Amino acid sequence: MSWSDPRDELDEGEVDELDGQERGDHAAEPVDNQGPESVVDALDKPSLLTLVCGRSKAVGDLEGVDGSRPYCTDDGVGAVLGVFHEGGTSGRVTKVVSLDQACPARPFLATYKGVRVSCAKPGADYSHAVAVPVRGDAPANPVVPADAVTASGSGLDPHISPAYAKLQAPRVAHERGASVADVRGLIAKYTTGRALGVLGEPGVDVVELNVALDRKYPTTATSASSPKQGA
Repeated sequence: MSWSDPRDELDEGEVDELDGQERGDHAAEPVDNQGPESVVDALDKPSLLTLVCGRSKAVGDLEGVDGSRPYCTDDGVGAVLGVFHEGGTSGRVTKVVSLDQACPARPFLATYKGVRVSCAKPGADYSHAVAVPVRGDAPANPVVPADAVTASGSGLDPHISPAYAKLQAPRVAHERGASVADVRGLIAKYTTGRALGVLGEPGVDVVELNVALDRKYPTTATSASSPKQGA
């Protein structure tokens, strides 16, 4: 197995903004500074939120850990309600749709303010609904690190966070026939310090780490058994 990095279009700052909102269990609160395109899927393009949720779930499934995140459903899409009001944007709630859960999906909430929540019908016009992201009960600090679901600006950065490397260590060790302690030792060896004094964050050089793994723990399925920069 090699360390992976499946990230490709998401900026880590955007994910931090999505993860770092004020939140309470199942509190329906707007995500500040996020437009509809950031949280509501289009017919031909998933939202930023759904991309983050889907990748976090995929990494969690791969590594055998909890891949949940705030504002994400259990099936890996954005937990966003489209709320229709009698008076347009306020007043009595008349209809509620789980905007990112296309039918026949089961909505992540059964009811909202006493109104049954329905799945979204592909192609239907929900532009008059008020988009309400719902935090849910995921941990404030997700097990899957932000860099596991994001990309660097250039997409060429060979480094991943120590947290993401350590998350992959048990799988890598198992597939390489190594101990987790030995793999973590190599992670530590190829972890660089802060780039400019107190600036920057430590990172693990995936290229060098995978070369070291190949030398010490060769495998016939190297590509599947090395640390990755994404899932």
